[in-house]
Amino acid sequence: MSNKAMFEALDRTPQDLRHNTRIMGGATFLMAGDFRQTLPVVRASTRANEVNARIKHSYVWHSVISRHLQTNMRVHLRGDVESEAFAKQLLDLGDGVLPFVDDEHIRLPFGNFVPNVEELIRAVLPDVETNFQDLDWLRARAILWPHNTTADATNKQVLDMIPGEIVSFMSIDTNKDENDAVKYPPELLNKLTPPELPPHLLCLKCFPNILWNLMRNSSEKTHLLIEREHSCNCLINTIPSVS
Repeated sequence: MSNKAMFEALDRTPQDLRHNTRIMGGATFLMAGDFRQTLPVVRASTRANEVNARIKHSYVWHSVISRHLQTNMRVHLRGDVESEAFAKQLLDLGDGVLPFVDDEHIRLPFGNFVPNVEELIRAVLPDVETNFQDLDWLRARAILWPHNTTADATNKQVLDMIPGEIVSFMSIDTNKDENDAVKYPPELLNKLTPPELPPHLLCLKCFPNILWNLMRNSSEKTHLLIEREHSCNCLINTIPSVS
């Protein structure tokens, strides 16, 4: 779901182009969306901030006329009975009519369930101790988590299951200006997990053809290069400059 600021910025653009102070410059806009999707992502915020970022909390919403689509065209055109049943299950999930297992959990009528993270790893990465060097095998598997902290913990679990010695790299946590040391102590810097950078403590396992690590949220512009120096059998880590 898009942040309401995007729609408010869109509102000002046609007003300027059409020299009209009415909503959307007096033009008619057709927008499509699903309010069952994830709330807008607001960094370092609370759920209240995320709810407030919806378009329904914008002044633009008062001028919106809602129309609800009733027919799933993908299911209708294909005539797929299984897709129709799955679509209905998704709607039931969004409407909150699925039975509760307890006060906080529901049981989905589709998919496979495992009791804990260890069983999940074994189901997605069976025999990872022997298959980890098969790149085709790795490409066909993935574990997705909603939070980076959970992904890092799972990464460590899988890394511990793989044979070999762990090579660790630590980020620079020294302030250039000594006066900033009070504002930004190393303990704070080490806890930061920017989505486009590796963690403060990056752990790898080195093998002849692969450096094994479950990276997450890596950036195309800022990334860590790990190179093997054959002459001295060591690893060199650098951050390349971006032009």
